[in-house]
Amino acid sequence: MGQTTRWRRFRARPAGDRWLLLRALAILAGVRILLRACPWPVAARLLAEPTRVRSAAKAGDAAAAIDRLRWAVVTVAHEVPGASCLAQAVTLQILLARDGYDSSLRLGVLAGPDIPFAAHAWLERDGVTLVGQTARAYAPLAGGRSLFGRQPRPSPAGPGVPLENSPGGSTAANR
Repeated sequence: MGQTTRWRRFRARPAGDRWLLLRALAILAGVRILLRACPWPVAARLLAEPTRVRSAAKAGDAAAAIDRLRWAVVTVAHEVPGASCLAQAVTLQILLARDGYDSSLRLGVLAGPDIPFAAHAWLERDGVTLVGQTARAYAPLAGGRSLFGRQPRPSPAGPGVPLENSPGGSTAANR
């Protein structure tokens, strides 16, 4: 799709959608740069610092609000070169936390004797994958964690090694 067509489609959206897309784009671009520049443990610490977390979600339809935030991240991910699964999951977790919604960041690996190593990140809320496609084939490295201090409910995937104790962070996932 050409630049002109994308610009026209963006301009045709309601002001609220445009603002949300710009917020998601700015956060995703910043997360992408940070993940490229820093190892995961450092990036996680830096990302948790400036985020203001609301104590409770806004009144109203939580499912619709969460789906709208997910839509914004997935939409702008096509415009950010190298917007990995980790960058998208962290971006959505930031947006959700700012609106008062808990979520669980999951990291997993795909490895075996005949399978090359691969890492994957996804974001869950109440056991439902929001970003990062269903990752059933990936063995979880972590039981799930919020970057913002609140510990989400355990995943049906089962317990794992806490994210901050995972060997060497997850630098393969942010490339």
